[in-house]
Amino acid sequence: IEVIDSRTVEAGEMPIAIDAAKLAMEGAGFDEVVERAYAVRDSMCALFCFETLFYRDKGGRVFKAKPWAEAEGNHGVGFKAMIEVDFSTGGTVQLVSRAKSKRQLLQKMVEIAAEKVGEGTMSGAIVHINALQDAEYVRDLAASKVECDSLPISLGRAVTAIQNGEGFVTFGFHVV
Repeated sequence: IEVIDSRTVEAGEMPIAIDAAKLAMEGAGFDEVVERAYAVRDSMCALFCFETLFYRDKGGRVFKAKPWAEAEGNHGVGFKAMIEVDFSTGGTVQLVSRAKSKRQLLQKMVEIAAEKVGEGTMSGAIVHINALQDAEYVRDLAASKVECDSLPISLGRAVTAIQNGEGFVTFGFHVV
């Protein structure tokens, strides 16, 4: 048994698990599967878009985005926030962007993916909390900008809803 710290959650974890499972089903040995899981983890970019930071703040999970959460609390609904949590951030919250609309942040997610993937092929996942239209928008926009090998959409877990609120969308991807 090998325990792998994904250094991410939700859509960042899914491609790691899917790649490892595919390799194992193809008959790869244990060491090869573990090596691939680490390789995918190390190249993963996981972006998270929130309707509000209220739930993250109240749950003590806002970390470096605390000033954004406080500004939101002081001024009511305002900017939407995007963070990154993956291997490149050491598994901790890294502020990425804010925008007046969620659509702007979803577009920014895809811009970041297109920049990181370049002419390569991307594999990833999208997880949402009651935001299927937003998830489909990200998938379709990504497919129009970047060659996509796999980009499944999944509804997030109950714990994700509690910690992030409705409208939450996360997009994890890596170059194949």
